[in-house]
Amino acid sequence: AHSPMHLRVCFLLGLFVATCYTSIPTCEVMSEEKLVLHYWPIKARNLFPLLVAAYGDVPLEWVRTTDEDTWYQTGTPFGQLPVLKIGDFILPQSLAIARYIATIAKLEPESPLARAKNDVLIQQMDDLLGFAGRAHYAPGGRKPAMDALFGEKLPTLWKRIEALLNGTTFSGNDLILSGDLAIFSALDIFVSLQADTLDGTPQLKAFYEKLAANPKIAAVIKDTGIVSYYERQ
Repeated sequence: AHSPMHLRVCFLLGLFVATCYTSIPTCEVMSEEKLVLHYWPIKARNLFPLLVAAYGDVPLEWVRTTDEDTWYQTGTPFGQLPVLKIGDFILPQSLAIARYIATIAKLEPESPLARAKNDVLIQQMDDLLGFAGRAHYAPGGRKPAMDALFGEKLPTLWKRIEALLNGTTFSGNDLILSGDLAIFSALDIFVSLQADTLDGTPQLKAFYEKLAANPKIAAVIKDTGIVSYYERQ
């Protein structure tokens, strides 16, 4: 006869195996599926996942959406882009997409504390893009909102972010993980709007220039087929 504990272990083991072969990409086997990113040819929420895939050598096809495309409005979980098609599964939300790719590329920390610190950087990147979006669509006018963002808010934020550097990167020992790429993606968007925005934080500027010089990263940010989404005026 089997004990209740033995039966429980067998049940959990069977549940785990079954989960690996459902349509939800929770298991490592899903990393072998073809990855296809759908988004417009702009530099916005797609930049972080693109950088992670490029730096982590994860094959990623990018289908550049056009204004005529409407399939995503009813064919994706939230009716919006970006989404990542993993085989037949559709993964929404840019941060989830980037983290999924980063896990495949082993660009996520292993320890709980290191992962939490890494997540702080990703969350800060998301906040920065939120600031850019609110200024871009400011009801009082884009130019005054952007001028206030660059003149008042960002200089303080850059100093706070610079203080998190651990040597030449945030991850330390010249290591570049998904959190580093997240901050870089936000910095690149803001630098494209004002080239001297990082001049008051030389260490943060050096971090940006270090990553921008990486050939894999440079291939993404210098893609002439990508236009800037955010504008100063």
